[in-house]
Amino acid sequence: MKKLILSLVLMLAVFIPSNVVFAGRSDVALSLEDAYYEMTNGVTGDSYPTLNVKVTGDSLTSMAFHLVLDGADWDTSKMSKYDSNVTVSRSGTSDIQLKFSKEFFKANKSGNTTEFSIPLYAKNFCDGYTYLYVTETPTYMDDAEFLFASNTAGSFSVNYDENAEIYKTGISVLSDIKISDSSNYPAVSGETSFRISISDPNFAIVSIPDIEGTGKYEDNVYCELESSTVLNVKVKEESETGTGIITIKNLTLNRTAEKLTTSPNITVYSTRTITFKTNEGTSKTRKIEDRTTYSCGEYIDRKSDLTAPETSSAAEETTAEETVEESEETAGEEITEENSLLPEGENVLTFTVGAESYVINGETVETSSPCIVSEGSTLLPLRALSKALGVADEDIIYDAETKTVVIIKDGNRVSIEQNGDYMYVNGKQQEVSTPAINYNSCMYLPVRDICSALGIEDDNIGYDAETKTVTVIF
Repeated sequence: MKKLILSLVLMLAVFIPSNVVFAGRSDVALSLEDAYYEMTNGVTGDSYPTLNVKVTGDSLTSMAFHLVLDGADWDTSKMSKYDSNVTVSRSGTSDIQLKFSKEFFKANKSGNTTEFSIPLYAKNFCDGYTYLYVTETPTYMDDAEFLFASNTAGSFSVNYDENAEIYKTGISVLSDIKISDSSNYPAVSGETSFRISISDPNFAIVSIPDIEGTGKYEDNVYCELESSTVLNVKVKEESETGTGIITIKNLTLNRTAEKLTTSPNITVYSTRTITFKTNEGTSKTRKIEDRTTYSCGEYIDRKSDLTAPETSSAAEETTAEETVEESEETAGEEITEENSLLPEGENVLTFTVGAESYVINGETVETSSPCIVSEGSTLLPLRALSKALGVADEDIIYDAETKTVVIIKDGNRVSIEQNGDYMYVNGKQQEVSTPAINYNSCMYLPVRDICSALGIEDDNIGYDAETKTVTVIF
């Protein structure tokens, strides 16, 4: 008999639809409406998220909800607006219980359904996402989780010292640019980026600066030149959540016009794009951009720390040949770490970062683009470097489709691709210290790598950090 009853119960369980409510049992459904998806700087406006409650069945005649916020505090002072049959008890700043009396249930019941909505008041939102967790006592439903707010308070701030010295001639080094990100959003490649723009096209960025990151930006940011006046800072890969700081050092400008009266401005654009799912299951995208502008610094005449020494008549009679020999010897002393002489060679070639010229055996040759620094390596325009090293025009081959250049000199064939990590010397692959890049519509090559590939000894290639000068003896 017992087996027969059990079989009948199982058959009924199979054939009765799941949405049928049995007497003595109630189903509770929750939804959250008007969540703060577009909150900026913690401002809530006049609307508030609303918790919608639908109870189907007759077993519940009153109920209590336990509501916890993760990322904000409840504003219980505004909850005094509730119906007198709704009781608010507080367990903590972000933890409350709402009790709905029998009278409240009766007033909101229609047939077999009790349905009502209640606004939820909160304050002190954290930057990032705030979640609402709901449990019901006694338990007639599963716990519920909702995205309550998405807040962008305090995302980016920029610090820059406007006391940098911007010279009316030649090269100037800007103050450090410090970008602080106090949000808890992860930094995401393609979604988090920074753009540094120089307002005056008569000043050109001549090198890719040093960059440091802490927190979520540690070892996760790099710089790219978009143009001679725009530098982009990009994220390598998605980080963990948390704060972070980016510091840009040694951003160098070169004045390119003869008559200027003021220092340029520097503007830092900070951009973050956020994509998240709403409680309704749809995707939502928000773009947040901050902009800060400073004066690059004080516009002054270049200081001269060197005073021309008094010369005797004998010194004035020094021959041109002796002067050249002396300058070669001095250059050699300046560019080696041990301050020793560079080995002798047939030609002495010097490039200065930011200068649109080079000097070969004492003769100045004008170029169309300056020498720059990228990722700690010195780069020169393809044509200028090749010509300075004595490469004939017909021995410089550029393939625009593959963005590859081939240089042939003294039986050596060097092939290097733009943005590639390797070059090929006489068919053998070699790693480069920094990739060849496109800057200001010119292809730039790493000086030391190319010189070494063309047979110039490493000891014959030097760099003076103080004067930002590259010297090659070949």
